[in-house]
Amino acid sequence: MATQYTEEFKNDAVRYWKDHPKLGVAKCAKNLRISKTALSNWRKIYDTNEGIVPTRERELRE
Repeated sequence: MATQYTEEFKNDAVRYWKDHPKLGVAKCAKNLRISKTALSNWRKIYDTNEGIVPTRERELRE
């Protein structure tokens, strides 16, 4: 089963990457113990969704 991350974790992860651009996506993802793909996807959502990466539960409720 896939790991479910909270909205707060996702938003913090994207902000971490944005705050440490010299590290790049690979190192940031490694430091956070998540995949590069997940972090890249979250950033795309974050940048197009007013700085929020919603969880599946939130998406279903709205």
